Amino acid sequence: MVALALYGSAATVVFAWQLSGAIVGVFLQGKTATDVSGSLFLVLIAGLAKALVLWSQEWLSARASAAAKAQLRAAFLNAVETLGPNWLKQRQLATINSLANSGLDALDAYFAKFLPQLVFTVLVTPLFTVLIFWLDPLSGLALIFTIPLIPLFMIFIGWATQAVQQRQLSALHQLTGHFLEVVRGLTTLRIFGRAKAQLETIGDVSEQYRVRTMKVLRVSFLSGFALELAGSLSVALIAVSIGLRLVDGSLTLGIGLFVLLLAPEAYLPLRMVGANFH
Repeated sequence: MVALALYGSAATVVFAWQLSGAIVGVFLQGKTATDVSGSLFLVLIAGLAKALVLWSQEWLSARASAAAKAQLRAAFLNAVETLGPNWLKQRQLATINSLANSGLDALDAYFAKFLPQLVFTVLVTPLFTVLIFWLDPLSGLALIFTIPLIPLFMIFIGWATQAVQQRQLSALHQLTGHFLEVVRGLTTLRIFGRAKAQLETIGDVSEQYRVRTMKVLRVSFLSGFALELAGSLSVALIAVSIGLRLVDGSLTLGIGLFVLLLAPEAYLPLRMVGANFH
């Protein structure tokens, strides 16, 4: 998956370079569409290659995540069997049950998204930064100074997200435990006519869980918005700098367009790491 991502980054560089060259050729050098057809063809090929990479990454991530979860679930069940019934009696069955099901299922995003994106970011973001700095040192400096803002936002948002999700996990364990106890004692409850009351109690607990779930979603959307805002403002800063230098003639249009197309790609891996982690 990381190798595919690197291939996709190379396709992005080709796309930006050829598109910038075609635009400069048409608007500044008086070339016709036929003259720049080679560049436009490479733009099309690079775009298709990027799309193929994205599709392949989704397919591979699903397979990798399923394999990792299968191994973990087998190891989990073997550990429970090895520890034996006495160990189980000392634990809450609801917690064990939620770990074996929803807990392991929740690792999809970790194995399929977060881990590959983390390795990809460590490799690609420095490469894009060096490339931009080599072509336009001023934009490179802006990139170097603004990139740390995204991890900073990630840390602040992560503190709030962790607290909310921890409360959500506790509520899930509580709901699961209550439901299992009701199922165990269902016969007794029906004998004494208390089954309907328990239905109302489960309904109330489920409603509380729904409210907590919506709070978690709100925090998650807020974290994504904050990361997008930090990335957008950073790209806007570079765009303003490029625009001013294009006006006074200290920067060529080709380099300016290429850097402007490439700058969002330098921030994107970090933003994706933050979004996937949250």
